[in-house]
Amino acid sequence: MEQHFHTLMRETTGRCFEEIEHLLPPLAPLTEGPAVRVVFTVVGMMGGFRYHLERDHVQVHASSRMDADDGDHFKVTPAGWTEIK
Repeated sequence: MEQHFHTLMRETTGRCFEEIEHLLPPLAPLTEGPAVRVVFTVVGMMGGFRYHLERDHVQVHASSRMDADDGDHFKVTPAGWTEIK
């Protein structure tokens, strides 16, 4: 699932990861407790990702201060990732 999460991050940030090297976050800390929520700031994106573990997937919210709306929401599973409309 972590591989799909990192793919989502790379594909939705445009060139941010090409311009500045980021150490992508592991998903293991999400299993530390039932209410663990993580914020990962992406330099160049003017925002980042907030994510947490649901029963069978990772719920991801990508946002930027430049967004005119709430940003984008995604679901990451062992099979891949999909955008939630």
